[in-house]
Amino acid sequence: MLAATIAIMFKLQAKEECFQNYHYFFLSEYSFLEEHGRGSSEETVCEFIKTNYFARELPPLSKDRLKRYSLQDTKTETNEPVHGPFKIDALTINDFQQSNGGKFECILKDFESLEDWGNDLADFKENVECSLRLIRTYNIEKDDVFHLNKDVLDKASAKLIDNHFIYTYYLTFIIVNIERRRLLLLDYGFD
Repeated sequence: MLAATIAIMFKLQAKEECFQNYHYFFLSEYSFLEEHGRGSSEETVCEFIKTNYFARELPPLSKDRLKRYSLQDTKTETNEPVHGPFKIDALTINDFQQSNGGKFECILKDFESLEDWGNDLADFKENVECSLRLIRTYNIEKDDVFHLNKDVLDKASAKLIDNHFIYTYYLTFIIVNIERRRLLLLDYGFD
């Protein structure tokens, strides 16, 4: 893991959501201040994934879905911090694929073009269109994009929660603009 050499404070500025059936998209905008010098996008992401802003409990839908699958004996509450299906303490910057904001829409379109969507493709596409309308207002073309896809990790990975299968898919994007001191957290999921 890239050692962060600066202290960064984050502040939530805005939140947006899109829902289609059990498909969802969350966007959170953060501003950040660096206490010592100017860090890189990688250092900013390393600091951000250690914060409570990144740590999230399993959403209520996921807990309901666990009950529907009769997994009452499976531990659903954990003391370790999680973000969707990811165990935060196990994540490093190397788990994220990196690109620039100009490629963001291509990443989503590539994911959309996978063949195993069944009846869910229309809902995913609707969420993508909703999210793109929001994201385009941020002009992210030159921003740094860090992308984490549940399906890229090995199913037995220690980076995934035991019940990761409740998420049919889960994509996380952290988009950083150092000049504007802005970080966007985007999550696409289906449980």
